[in-house]
Amino acid sequence: MKPIRSKPLIVAVVVIGVAIIVVTQLGHYWLWSLPTRQIVGYSAFGLNTVIALLGLWTRHRAAWAAYLGVSVLAMFLIGVATPIGGLWILMVVIFDTLTHS
Repeated sequence: MKPIRSKPLIVAVVVIGVAIIVVTQLGHYWLWSLPTRQIVGYSAFGLNTVIALLGLWTRHRAAWAAYLGVSVLAMFLIGVATPIGGLWILMVVIFDTLTHS
């Protein structure tokens, strides 16, 4: 069996993160219903978790274990499917705070 490489896993995490940001933005303009966005969000979280678990079989298992921990915490503490989504929310809040103060 070939060892798993981290690079394709990282690309998959970025693609999932960008996709969930796009879905979130489309939801703000009523293009997707709330149940659809919830299904997409939970699916993205599930895929993100599977990718992080696959990362435990790479050379960078400590980094992937940390990423898995951050992903689970982000989901339960702030309700985002991926840490990339959490960073997006943080940037939006900071930008909004700076423009309205």
